[in-house]
Amino acid sequence: MNEEILAGIKLLVAMAKADGRLHDNEESAIQNALDGASLGADVTIESLLKENVDVEAELGKIKSPDVRRQTYDALCAMVYVDGDGSPAEKAIIEKMRKVWELDAQKTMGERFKHALRQDFIPSTLGKIDDPVQRDKELDNLVLRNCIKTAVFGGIPVPLVGEFLVSFSQVQMLQSIGHIYGHHRDAAFWKALSANFIGATAARIAVLSLVKLIPGWGSVVGASGAFATTWAMGRATRLYFEKGEALDPNALKEAFKTARAEGVAKAKEAKSQIDAEAERVAAARKKLDDDLAAGKIAEDEYTKQVAALV
Repeated sequence: MNEEILAGIKLLVAMAKADGRLHDNEESAIQNALDGASLGADVTIESLLKENVDVEAELGKIKSPDVRRQTYDALCAMVYVDGDGSPAEKAIIEKMRKVWELDAQKTMGERFKHALRQDFIPSTLGKIDDPVQRDKELDNLVLRNCIKTAVFGGIPVPLVGEFLVSFSQVQMLQSIGHIYGHHRDAAFWKALSANFIGATAARIAVLSLVKLIPGWGSVVGASGAFATTWAMGRATRLYFEKGEALDPNALKEAFKTARAEGVAKAKEAKSQIDAEAERVAAARKKLDDDLAAGKIAEDEYTKQVAALV
């Protein structure tokens, strides 16, 4: 792996540990995002997660303006996606900004946090009481979103694809909740925040840097997005079937098992994913050119790409 990208990932690990410990959902998200990546001869995912990262040393290894900006945006996504950030986290962000002399701007993390507050749910979606009909609708819903997120995950523009994946996943979770008759109730959103939002931030951050590796990152982004979406769908359905009494550890184990199942399902759905990706890529070409030429801003690009699927 490129030394600068590896340094960026180490900074993400340092950020995840800024509050004194690496939380289980963040650890799992980082492991999932890096699954299959070659980190270097003497580096494993396990050793990386245990490393006591020297922030200043890793900052000094990143010279490319693009990798610096990408790393800064990725860390901001981790910090601000589910809150305002702790003093320790903000200190790392501020040190990075000063050392690299980055201009203050509205970060991708802030834009994502804003998007999560929007209402993604179609007004026609309602509760389904019949178990057979409900399972059929949920199966179709989850598969559609798996294919959609696989297409978004394969978009080569760093951060854009990852955020679109997350928007689609949030939409799917909300839709599942509505089908079970839960319209943004407190219990569901508490579970969503604890088991999904923090992990999403970590996964977005890591994949946005891994995607800088030519070819490999987009492939992993697509298959990983499908598998993770599949697992989230399975785990969320289990949550609504069992209710609040469900052991959080059982939910995490269900997610882990379902993600492995999702990897196999992604291979089965490859022809569907490829066909949809080809259609979207053809429609996206002008948007890519306009973004590269500065004719449209990243926010508008993201909005228009989302409308293609």
